[in-house]
Amino acid sequence: MSTKMEAHPLAPASSRTICSCKSDEGICGCEKGKCACASCPKNTVAGGSDAPVSAEKAELHKSGKSEVDVGGGEKAEVERTKCNCGADGGKCACEPGKCACGGCGRNVL
Repeated sequence: MSTKMEAHPLAPASSRTICSCKSDEGICGCEKGKCACASCPKNTVAGGSDAPVSAEKAELHKSGKSEVDVGGGEKAEVERTKCNCGADGGKCACEPGKCACGGCGRNVL
């Protein structure tokens, strides 16, 4: 008899949950479409699609605002997001200029 893993919010501003199910749907305690565990069958796009969500997009959440240099000595406050891209702009799920992952190409405007 398998025990369901307890689902925990991924981040305060995220609708995704994480449960350490190790991609075993039988013990996953998350709702369908909400699990952020990378290869879990419950890690799907909301709205009925069964297409898996990348680990980067699944873990996308707001990380706060920061001041950035926009050129010409001007600064602007930007809402940053964190996505688990590991500084790989090709995997990054954030909008350009908004990634909070250090060293990511989408970390600059």
